Amino acid sequence: MRVRALVRDPSRADVPEGVDVVAADLDDANTLPPALEGIDVAYYLVHSMGAGGDLVARDTAAARRFVDAARRTGLRRTVYLGAVGYDPDGGSSEHLESRRAAEDVLADGIPELVAVRASMIVGPGSGSFGTLVQMVDRLPVLATAPWRTAGRNRSASTTCSTASSPRARPRRAGTTSPGPTSCRSRSSCARSPTCSAGRSVRSRSR
Repeated sequence: MRVRALVRDPSRADVPEGVDVVAADLDDANTLPPALEGIDVAYYLVHSMGAGGDLVARDTAAARRFVDAARRTGLRRTVYLGAVGYDPDGGSSEHLESRRAAEDVLADGIPELVAVRASMIVGPGSGSFGTLVQMVDRLPVLATAPWRTAGRNRSASTTCSTASSPRARPRRAGTTSPGPTSCRSRSSCARSPTCSAGRSVRSRSR
């Protein structure tokens, strides 16, 4: 099996040995067909957070360019990493709105879409996990909202999320990929690498 990594700047790519690196950008439609040529399964791990502007518009535009390139190259299966917690009645954050909007675009254009609606991914490269680690590392007292104790999450490792996806049955409704255990956000903080190294963390609700 060959693995190809699509990146905007190959000089900054940090990939394992044996991975083919190709330069492409979802904001540039002309770069996508060569990157997808000969691919059997694509993992769509893209979002536009931090890029500024209308997040939903940027994410859906990128998804449409990907769909067009997939049609031109004959790519049939795509694994999309979305998010859990979307509220169809309009109570979702802009991030969750963009995740579901991009999923809808992909579902309409990709013959076999596996939509993995995961909780926090624990591992290198995970933005949410990185934020959690930074919070615990820099703030010994966390003065945050009640979500720390009110809600529960089911985190999944990068290995669990990717290993369960390539042969999953395509489902328009999405495939929820929860972790093996359920815990409150406060417990997630206490299990971060900082605390595992022996540092205790106190939290305080407002």
